[in-house]
Amino acid sequence: MTRDEENEQLTGAVAKKESEGLSVALHALLSSIDKNRLQEVGQRVGDLNHRLDALRKAVRAIPGIDLSEHEQSERILSLRARVDAKNELINRYRTDAARQSEGNPTDEGVPLALVTDGGKNRLSVICTRCDSVVLRESAANLCETRVYDLPQMTMKAAAADGPLATDSIRRWWTVADMFTFENVGYSHAVDGVKFLTCADCEIGPIGFVDPDSKLNYVALDRIRHK
Repeated sequence: MTRDEENEQLTGAVAKKESEGLSVALHALLSSIDKNRLQEVGQRVGDLNHRLDALRKAVRAIPGIDLSEHEQSERILSLRARVDAKNELINRYRTDAARQSEGNPTDEGVPLALVTDGGKNRLSVICTRCDSVVLRESAANLCETRVYDLPQMTMKAAAADGPLATDSIRRWWTVADMFTFENVGYSHAVDGVKFLTCADCEIGPIGFVDPDSKLNYVALDRIRHK
């Protein structure tokens, strides 16, 4: 946290505290009036004025309080962009850490920690970006014999027109029934093939649907396990 952020947090906390104090003072004044304790009213009014002055000072001390509405909106947008950037770094770190703990796929095959004796996914299949669950444990079968050139990952909103770069992938979780998925999105058919995405954050493709067998293929390289 930067010094400016610490200052904003501190001044905001002070303003909140003074606001709460003002509410208490106002309640005490109204209580004295209601109970006809006239000797207390003058003291309560003085306390209320003191609290009001303190709140004014606390509010004026909040950084950016004197900015115009447009300037404050721009500042909020800037802060949101910084938060998004931090979240992106955190997600990347989580993904890298998960892959290291799982062990990267090698020519010898998929790490045993990911596969049951029956060839199903031992752990849940998770979106690498938003952590949404794509498949629950034991919901899919491992396939290492299908080689397919899957378009590289992108965000739907950021996808550009034109030829797409691809990755040659041969390790998949296969699902026969689309209702087995906890969370998945389907693209429109491209040259007869539909691609799979995360239904929540729309990142993808994480897999594809075989147009002949209608089998859903989820690439191990495009997801993580938890």
